[in-house]
Parts: sequence; structure tokens; C-alpha cells
Amino acid sequence: MTYQVRVNPSTAPLTFTSESTITFLDPLTTTVKTSTTNSASIVLSPIADLAVTMVRTSPGAVVAGLQVTYTATLKNNGGTTTIAGQDYAYGTKLTSRLPAALTGVTGKSSGGACTVAGSTLTCDVGTLVRNGTGTVTLTATVAPDT
Repeated sequence: MTYQVRVNPSTAPLTFTSESTITFLDPLTTTVKTSTTNSASIVLSPIADLAVTMVRTSPGAVVAGLQVTYTATLKNNGGTTTIAGQDYAYGTKLTSRLPAALTGVTGKSSGGACTVAGSTLTCDVGTLVRNGTGTVTLTATVAPDT
């Protein structure tokens, strides 16, 4: 069983507890049996504080028909918790809408794969620990009619 939980950043940390109960018919005794799993608890904390900066890192002017490179840096500024791991940014992704003037777009991430679908670049950045950073490099060609 998989849960996806979105934590409202204005809430205090809370504990999520999961327990499953299964009821079934025992074919040997023809009686109804119940089985309950052990409880699993996880503290959910809206503490990660992400910042993103994007700069053009290719040298010279942006010229139609030539390649241009941008680098995005993602930083987890952390939070106020003193419990290790509660302010990690797990499963971080960068999603960027691309201008029509960029063609042949590719992405490279420090923490995973990048995909381009239509005019959207999506890159897995992975887990960012407190004060941890990840980078995404976007390379493209400026359309000749720009």
C-alpha cells in the first residue's frame, strides 16, 4: 500500500499512523478471521525551505541559431527543527516551462534524470538535506528566427 501525503506548510509537525486490518474466510474452519498489521508511524513536517536560482552560464551574448546554457541551483535552507532528517526535501523535482525560442532542449541533473515533454522540462533532483544543493543544467539552441 502506498500513501502520498501533502503537508500544509502552515501546520505544525504531526504523526501519521498506518494500521491495516484484513478480514477473510478461513476455508478449513469456515470461520471469519481477522488479521491486523503492526502500526507504522512517521512524523510529517513541513519544514524544508527550498530556494531556486537560475542563471545563464554560457559565455557571450544569446545569438539566434547558437547554443545557450542555463544552470539552476536548488538549495534546501532547512528549517527550525533539531531532529535530523525532518527538514530534508525528499523527492525534489524541478519543473520549468520553456520558451518557444528554445529548441533541442536537454537537461542534466545532479540527482536524477531529466525529461522534456512539449514545452516543459522536468528533472529529478533527489533528496536535499539541510543546506544541501542540487543543480540542473539546461542546454538548448536559440531558434534562428528569434
